[in-house]
Amino acid sequence: MDVVTLSTVLALCAGAGLLHGLCGIGFPMIATAVLATVMPFQQAVLLVWLPTLLVNLASVFSGSPVVQMMRRYAALAISSFIGSLFGAALLLVMSSTHLQLLLGVMIVLYVALTLSKPHWHLRDSLPLSIGFGVAAGVVGGATNAMSPLLMMYLLATVRSRNEIVQAANVCFLIGKVAQFLVLGTQFLRLSQGEIVLMAWITVLSLSCLVLGIKMRHRLSPRFFRGLVLVVLSVLAVKSLVGAAHSMVA
Repeated sequence: MDVVTLSTVLALCAGAGLLHGLCGIGFPMIATAVLATVMPFQQAVLLVWLPTLLVNLASVFSGSPVVQMMRRYAALAISSFIGSLFGAALLLVMSSTHLQLLLGVMIVLYVALTLSKPHWHLRDSLPLSIGFGVAAGVVGGATNAMSPLLMMYLLATVRSRNEIVQAANVCFLIGKVAQFLVLGTQFLRLSQGEIVLMAWITVLSLSCLVLGIKMRHRLSPRFFRGLVLVVLSVLAVKSLVGAAHSMVA
């Protein structure tokens, strides 16, 4: 990886951390999509694991008491954990092409959901919570793109923005634990250069996360969200085109 590419990757990951601090979501999906443009998909997921775990951990403890959130969203959290176990297992057997295609589709869904600002509502129920949790976990475990399905459910059943953000990050955090249980041995195969890159991404993303949290109540995240939607759209097109090209070839 040349200096320009490395600088671009780190800058985009730092921007993803800033957005996560402002809005409470976005880092794992953006960082994975960015890294997947310069390395195999499975490798990108591994390198994003530690920074995502710490970003989610910091986000979880930046709101209401964690125990209270875990009790209220226990079914969603447990089902997303189970789904993440299956999703992480898929990461080991699915081809990079199909994973890249799935990530591209989920990014498009996320962008469309954000732009549409849906006003539809769902009645909160145990079967619905479990269903969305498992589905989001499977996708998140395989691609780090748990946000679209999880946000669809939370936006339709929860009114408080802060509660939505914290509940989502609880599920993201638990999903990272599930990924580690399945992929733990894969981390031992990372090279020294990959570990250094992961460390840089971790430091930059956490620093920008803290900055974003401090800015959350002072600046509107609208500009940053608009910018990241543009970046995500480009990444989605690149992922879909790359996957389609690989399938044709």
